[in-house]
Amino acid sequence: MAKILFILRTPELYDPVGVISLAATLKSKGHEADIVSVSETDVFRAAGDFSPDIVAYSATTGSHRYYYSLNRSLAARYRFFSVMGGPHATFFPQDQPASGMDAFCRGEGEGALVELAEHVQAGADPGGIRNLVVAGKANPLRPLIEDLDSLPFSDRSEYYERAWVRDHPVRSFIVSRGCAYACPYCFNSKWNEMYRGLGAVLRRQSVDRVIDEVNLVRRRYPTQFIRFNDDVFAYGNTTRWLDEFAGKYRARVGLPFECYMRCEDVTHETARLLRKAGCRSVRMGIECGDAGIRARLLARPVGDDRILDAFVTVRQHGLVPVSSTMLALPGGAESTDEESVRFTVRARPGFADFYIYHPYPGTPLGEYAREQGIFEGDFQSFSAYFGSTPSPLKCFSPGRKRRQMLLSAWGTVAAYAPAWSEFILACLSRIPSQFLGFLLYFAVKVLANRRISPVRMPVWRALRQLANAFRLERDRRYARANPRSGSLGFRF
Repeated sequence: MAKILFILRTPELYDPVGVISLAATLKSKGHEADIVSVSETDVFRAAGDFSPDIVAYSATTGSHRYYYSLNRSLAARYRFFSVMGGPHATFFPQDQPASGMDAFCRGEGEGALVELAEHVQAGADPGGIRNLVVAGKANPLRPLIEDLDSLPFSDRSEYYERAWVRDHPVRSFIVSRGCAYACPYCFNSKWNEMYRGLGAVLRRQSVDRVIDEVNLVRRRYPTQFIRFNDDVFAYGNTTRWLDEFAGKYRARVGLPFECYMRCEDVTHETARLLRKAGCRSVRMGIECGDAGIRARLLARPVGDDRILDAFVTVRQHGLVPVSSTMLALPGGAESTDEESVRFTVRARPGFADFYIYHPYPGTPLGEYAREQGIFEGDFQSFSAYFGSTPSPLKCFSPGRKRRQMLLSAWGTVAAYAPAWSEFILACLSRIPSQFLGFLLYFAVKVLANRRISPVRMPVWRALRQLANAFRLERDRRYARANPRSGSLGFRF
């Protein structure tokens, strides 16, 4: 039996579904797994007490430097085999030799981690394990897991043992893998290319499996609301699955939930079935308020009317629409970001998020920015929360980058109070501080969540959860605990 310790930077309001799935798979094969968060636990003491054979991390580009530093500090004290998975390891295998990690894991990790645990336990050389990058050598990928029902239920016990989110009565699930779309700004385009010929990219759990896992979790932990964090919960061609889900989920679970949809896949039928199942809110991407940029740059040739119709349809069926829009896209005019905010106001979402576009590693749009000479390709400089930090693109002046940052917070306020939207946009250049916008953004988010994902809890617990949520949002906005600032945030 090998012992594997997963280390996370900090708990999030969304459960780390990938990590808890890996932990469950390892346990089902007879290994021991534990999960700790740096902000909640003395990880050095935890590593000493647990004596892991393997220490595992999951990192996006931006957070990877944090884990490199943490791993070097841990390796100076203890002996273990270190492995990093997640998007950064998947799309930057060339980083492995200089990272200090013994291995990177690319793509789906269940099979590779089980095989690694067996090799480490036996003292064998893991250099040939598929999906791993060892000593700079990237091994071939194994086929994608075809039957998601064959995987064990996710194991949340160790994660909830120490994390404050245990008391937050909202639980996260992912019931499918893969995405049918290949948006040039999203890593799925690169993922689909990487796995071509290695199985169906889009896979989905059976309805009964989904319901059984949700009910198992709600029996063990206080649960009032469910988040389905699939890239797209239901496509236009999955109506049969959604119809079965709507009837069984309502009868056997009955908890309200939210999910992600594409505007193109929203019809009266899908909205009706979501409402029948008990859906409360639907998150949809607007991405940009300029139809030309959506079609030419984002490969989303969907007209303004179709997007607005999706929001109308969702509202007509009693669901709360939530939008996400990117700012600072390359190729836009000076007014593009303001027009994106205005278009979002027209869509009338219950809550609107605005993100600063950053070129995601290996994506077609990231390569376009590099080829145009407006991005140097320095992914190492990204913050862990780069969606909320200034644009790295050289085509924007410092003044415009500041305005984009203001819009990322004030746009949310404008969409929540549409009667004030033009006044907010007109006064934006006179606002001296980013922090006021952040405070109003957070206040709007708290108010909107009463409709989007309503839960009840004692006042003292609600205040504690509110404080933790404020800290998480503040850290995203201001990139706290960033290795480049010299503060790693872990305790010795």
